Amino acid sequence: MGVESRNGSISTPSLPLSLPGGRNVSANELSWMSARLLHGFLLACLGACIFNGAAMAEEDWVDYAPLFSPEQARPVQLSACTLETISGFVLNTDTPISAHCGEHDITVSGNSKARKQKEDEEQDATHVVVSLKVRQQKTSKVVFRADDFPAEFVDSVAFADLNGDGKDDFILNLSSHGVGLAAEFTGTLYLLSSATGYRYLTLSGMNHVPRYLRFGNSPQAVLVLQRMGGRDSEGAWIRALDKKPHLFFVFDLLQFDAAAAKGAKLNNSLDARFPFWTLFTNEPSHAETTLLTQAMKKTLWDDPLRHAVSGRLVEH
Repeated sequence: MGVESRNGSISTPSLPLSLPGGRNVSANELSWMSARLLHGFLLACLGACIFNGAAMAEEDWVDYAPLFSPEQARPVQLSACTLETISGFVLNTDTPISAHCGEHDITVSGNSKARKQKEDEEQDATHVVVSLKVRQQKTSKVVFRADDFPAEFVDSVAFADLNGDGKDDFILNLSSHGVGLAAEFTGTLYLLSSATGYRYLTLSGMNHVPRYLRFGNSPQAVLVLQRMGGRDSEGAWIRALDKKPHLFFVFDLLQFDAAAAKGAKLNNSLDARFPFWTLFTNEPSHAETTLLTQAMKKTLWDDPLRHAVSGRLVEH
């Protein structure tokens, strides 16, 4: 399920608007915040009014994922980067976002290729530039069209060796800053090492609290990717065994592999329970739902990497 189009026109109060602490909010930021609040309200009504009053608190979301025994999988230790940003808003063309990750520096900046009509006119970014620099070495970059970037805010950045090649990989956790159910829609930008330099991979899901595990003795990390399901590929609601439409969470296992075409591969064979389906209710559960047949699950499921965007960073 996607978020609303960036084409919408949102009216804003007179600016500048100051938040506590004296920081001014730009028209661009306020416009996106207003849109996300509206989107979150509508999704909250969807969950509460149509789907049995499902819980909206962030702390509930950690309870839906299937459990793993310590013998089966161990958590990956991530190192947090030092994030320097005012708001994390990637479409702000005035202030870049910087993250310091050990010997690496990451910069995310909005860039507008549209011509200004007035000198003092504010602009949305048309592109988002992500730069990775090893200190005292060349910078590698990738440029995204703003509409193709996974989400509008950088919330945190971390690093670890995800693909087991002994080099640092980087995780940029992104969100829409919505409320209620909308707050759980997230994007992730990965900068992954390879034999020929760094590549990028973007993923979308509902991983507000992402889980990274290592199975057995494998050095390669596995992401427990959480998404929402309930509609088929044509957008039609599937009626479950109780003859009612429901929202479900589906979990898949994505293994980071430097040799994979996109830097990661689907590997649900690591656990026979996957893809794992659970019902979105007001009583979060680790249990697999009994409301879907195997045929229904097959109709609802699609490969999460099919929609993932990947490519290589270019040295400058």
